[in-house]
Amino acid sequence: MAKKRDRLIRWFSKKFQLFLYHGKSYDVIWKIRFNRIGFISVLLLSIALFFCISYVIIAYTSLKETLPDFPTEETKILIYENAIRTDSLIAEIDKRDLYMKMIHDLIFDEIPIDQDYVVPTQHLTEQQIKDFNNPLANRKETNKIIHSTTEPQIEETVDSSENTKKIDEDIQPQVEQPVKELEKVLRDKDSSESTDKNIQYSISSKEIMPALFPPLRGYIVSSFDKHKNHYGTDIASSGETTIYSVLGGTVLASDYTLKNGYTIIIQHKYDLVSVYKHNKSVLVSVGQYVEVGHPIAVYGNTGEYTSGEHLHFELWKKGVPLNPEDYIDFK
Repeated sequence: MAKKRDRLIRWFSKKFQLFLYHGKSYDVIWKIRFNRIGFISVLLLSIALFFCISYVIIAYTSLKETLPDFPTEETKILIYENAIRTDSLIAEIDKRDLYMKMIHDLIFDEIPIDQDYVVPTQHLTEQQIKDFNNPLANRKETNKIIHSTTEPQIEETVDSSENTKKIDEDIQPQVEQPVKELEKVLRDKDSSESTDKNIQYSISSKEIMPALFPPLRGYIVSSFDKHKNHYGTDIASSGETTIYSVLGGTVLASDYTLKNGYTIIIQHKYDLVSVYKHNKSVLVSVGQYVEVGHPIAVYGNTGEYTSGEHLHFELWKKGVPLNPEDYIDFK
């Protein structure tokens, strides 16, 4: 083992001379002495130095653009602009999704619960819990009783007159601002109620109204009546069991509600929206595009606001309810 090691040391330590002669006189111009280990070290150092210099030249000069698959300055700018556009589109899509969810919750009475007003169950009696979970009970009256009996008691604290005065000055603007906003809302409500009498529940002759396909053939059991807030027509089937789309459009909502059962809302052209309530089941989903006369639901009797099998059909244009009987022959 020692012999092999000595032999390897002698091999690396063996010295050589490199001469540089003159071409005619053969005089020695330059010479160098080295061994194998020194030659290998210089060679490796030279290779490393070469790669470092090449990297610096390519990375920090315009030569890098000559490499294959390397993006040019124009490509970098385009990538950056597309990244900004993509981020903006994602934000816009999120806003639209939130907007559609708010509309869905508003239509189907799925208003989010404010956790500040949630009453802990330990503060309720067994009878109050039963009344609250009873779907036939008057929910508004039950809530009033619950909140009146579980209203938290405010603990009185003793403070100096200066601190109390400072606190009053701090909270006064916070109290006055909601009061002013509430007064504004009430004024707007009064003005809207006064203008509600002037709402036209039909379209003018200048507006375009397409031909509408009957959603269901049958007998009208309850007509449109704005004075009773009945903004639709109730149709009892004469034998058909399928509900059809009155016009081509996109399904905005297709879900079940406690009051109206299976309900479908479709957005059409010409700012028209059609609503179909109390269906037995639905045949379309949200976001689906349907053609005129496309089957969308099965005739039925679902929801609390119904006393028998019928279709409650509504037709809206620009947020104003129209009398469906003026535009559709249900017979």
